[in-house]
Amino acid sequence: GLLASDASFKILACGMIWDDKKNSESDDWGTYMHERQAIQSWLGKNQIEGVVLIGGDIHVSRLLKYKTKDQVGYPLYQFISSPMHGSVIPSLNVPHPALVKSAEEPFVFLKLSVDSTVTPATLKGVWMNRNGKTIFGVQTDRDELSRQK
Repeated sequence: GLLASDASFKILACGMIWDDKKNSESDDWGTYMHERQAIQSWLGKNQIEGVVLIGGDIHVSRLLKYKTKDQVGYPLYQFISSPMHGSVIPSLNVPHPALVKSAEEPFVFLKLSVDSTVTPATLKGVWMNRNGKTIFGVQTDRDELSRQK
């Protein structure tokens, strides 16, 4: 599990987003915010570094960077890649203080690349459409996703 992992990056992936979708549905972590906060506190208490959140199923793609340094020890990113089909729902691309980038684009997938041959190790996320066009991307490294010594 996470306690024993020495991987540079740990991906916590879920079929729903790690926030509140801001609609009447309850298939999001906003419905379970107490549990999400418990996960984040557990990550911080156990000094689990290199964690990135992946979510989906809101029919828009988004990149969020949360100010979780006090709780987790470093900022948590959430990569939301959605939809993989043609149905976009622009109304779910709601404002959020942690929102860095978003796109209302159909047929999107997320390509993750890790390079552990460099120091610090890097993680790159690229949101692409089915034609191979880059929608947007982000790169972080293990130093950013580590507790500051």
